[in-house]
Amino acid sequence: MPTYSYSAVDATGREVVGYIKADSPEAVEERLISLEMYPLSIQESRPKKGVPLPFFRRGVSLRLLIDFTSSLSTVIGSGMPLLEGLKAISEQLKNPAFAAVIDDIVRAVSAGESLARSLSYHTEVFPEFYTNVVKAGEEGGKLQMVLDDLTRLLENQEEIRSRIKEAMMYPAVVLTLLAGLIFIFLSFVLPKLFVVIQDIGAPIPPLTRATIAVSSFFQHYWYIILITIFFLPILYRMAMRYPPTRFFLDGLKLQMIIIGPVLWMISIARFSRYLAIFSRAGILVTQSLVMTSKVIGNSVIERDVLEIRERVIEGGLLSKAFEKSNFLPPMTVLMTRVGEESGELEKMLDYVADYYEREANKAIKRALALLEPMLILLVAVIVGMALASVILPIYSLYNYIK
Repeated sequence: MPTYSYSAVDATGREVVGYIKADSPEAVEERLISLEMYPLSIQESRPKKGVPLPFFRRGVSLRLLIDFTSSLSTVIGSGMPLLEGLKAISEQLKNPAFAAVIDDIVRAVSAGESLARSLSYHTEVFPEFYTNVVKAGEEGGKLQMVLDDLTRLLENQEEIRSRIKEAMMYPAVVLTLLAGLIFIFLSFVLPKLFVVIQDIGAPIPPLTRATIAVSSFFQHYWYIILITIFFLPILYRMAMRYPPTRFFLDGLKLQMIIIGPVLWMISIARFSRYLAIFSRAGILVTQSLVMTSKVIGNSVIERDVLEIRERVIEGGLLSKAFEKSNFLPPMTVLMTRVGEESGELEKMLDYVADYYEREANKAIKRALALLEPMLILLVAVIVGMALASVILPIYSLYNYIK
């Protein structure tokens, strides 16, 4: 279904711009009129080619989405009419862009659209899994329950992200300072010393010659290094757009010594949590597995989840399908079997998710504890090599003069 950008005037005379998914411009016009807006222009919005820069990102922060979901759950639980609740949430928002999105949702709901469909018009804010869960909650009369589940899910994601950021802060600062010192040392300090050593004509040790070559490269091609550092994130995003390259890189991440186990545990926790929420919302297992595969965040595991779905379609139990999985541990298989036999599958999946989230947090702390001495050792080795490259020629010069 194509997306159309529109410009219209509402009942108060204020100009409103936005995007609507519809089958045709006429359908967009009909919807705008139903929302009491007079359309000024309607154009199909074609996707732009190219790779967006990593620091230009659409959407809203995860924290805003959590607050909105929690507030909406409170509105539903209090018995307040949905429209009044949405308007109250919009009035409290300090983010103008998000407030405009909520205002558009209010207009859509006023025109008779369901909440889920109104949210689906803003995929840059509300992911597909989010709107699907809300839709299932609306249809099954469990909207407040699924909103509470979504709030907990998003809060868990935010907590894991914050822990990873905290764990990476110290290594990032140390590596940045180290890179800056190396750059200054090789570009400005060593060249002056090496000129003196070369002018004297004393024999130069191999380590010093190698350091001179590196220093010369830094001195003459420093801009290449800076450009490479700047474009690395963009090149990475470009590579991740191609399925074969993304599959290779995702597999490589899981094989990394320290990072791999952490990513593996986070993926298991995310898989179990999403599957529990989708199941509790009343979504079919086969559809839940498809939706889970899209949000798992790793194409290698995504393919494995889709293979699990194929085995379930063939008539097997979920726990049996899990047994042949390449990434799910025995504990997940066992807890799933217990959940199927006891009729508490969602509860068991939540237990698995809680367990592996705790284990992931422990692994992050262990990884940080290992990174600190490794960084200290790296600094010591680099500083030692730099000092040796200076001391060795001085020692050779002494023997040469002697």
